[in-house]
Amino acid sequence: MRWCRGGKIGFHLEDALAIFGLTDDIDSGYAEHHQIRDRRQTVHLPASIVLVATPVPVTVRDISQTGMRIEGPVAVDTESTLLIKLRDRPLLLGTVRWASGAKAGLQIAERIAVLKLVYHYD
Repeated sequence: MRWCRGGKIGFHLEDALAIFGLTDDIDSGYAEHHQIRDRRQTVHLPASIVLVATPVPVTVRDISQTGMRIEGPVAVDTESTLLIKLRDRPLLLGTVRWASGAKAGLQIAERIAVLKLVYHYD
């Protein structure tokens, strides 16, 4: 326990993600050609690409601390820079590392807290 105020308490949990069945570690992979990367969490989060005055709706299909896979009605070019809006979170700046039709993989400029993003409480 880290703090106690009235009827509320706060805990510091080393493995907080494990409580929700998530991990925040590295996916080292087993295949010879596999590249080490942050572990991805499968999600279905509504988001928007902020390109111009009218945002383009997309869905985030998986996310890690350093990237995400999006799917939506817009084709993007590899190495292009996008601004992604997720819920009421600040904009995320990402670089398109791969694109195939309506799907794309983005590398995020700053690490994100996956747990806070996936388990957002109003």
